[in-house]
Amino acid sequence: MIRVLGAILLANTLSLWGCAGEARPGSPSATELVLTVSQINAKREAYVGTVVGVRGQIVLEELQSAGAGPCNVATGVGCNPVALTRLHLVDPGSPNTATNRVDLYRQTSAGTYEPAGCKILGVGSYDCGAYPPGTVMVVEGTFTKYAEPIQQVTYPDGRVVVIRTQDIYFLTVR
Repeated sequence: MIRVLGAILLANTLSLWGCAGEARPGSPSATELVLTVSQINAKREAYVGTVVGVRGQIVLEELQSAGAGPCNVATGVGCNPVALTRLHLVDPGSPNTATNRVDLYRQTSAGTYEPAGCKILGVGSYDCGAYPPGTVMVVEGTFTKYAEPIQQVTYPDGRVVVIRTQDIYFLTVR
């Protein structure tokens, strides 16, 4: 009986310290670097290709389909439904601006990247899986630099030639 109680007590203590042997979503492994959003944005090039944990608050961005008229967000009048969502990390208590966030992306099976988002369940209702909006957590991933095409020419035969790219930085989540 004492052995059983001792084993239960040890297991509970280890799980409280995060040493239960399981990787939990949002908690980095011991070998990864944990940074804040502002730290990673201050030295982007230094972290490219590095597996990191970024501590921040999950922010949900709603993207609406193009509408014919102005949208009053407070009342919903003239607004189209949300077509897509995107997830970002910001330092807790900081505003969500393009220079003060880390965008979350996923790598597709084809090797391309797409913004991480949530499944739209209904008006104002989303399933974001392991990344609930408003939650402060450590998100693991590879900090990535990608040359995004911003100007290209498509020829009649279907060839596409990229004329100009813009470097974007994001965290590729697992």
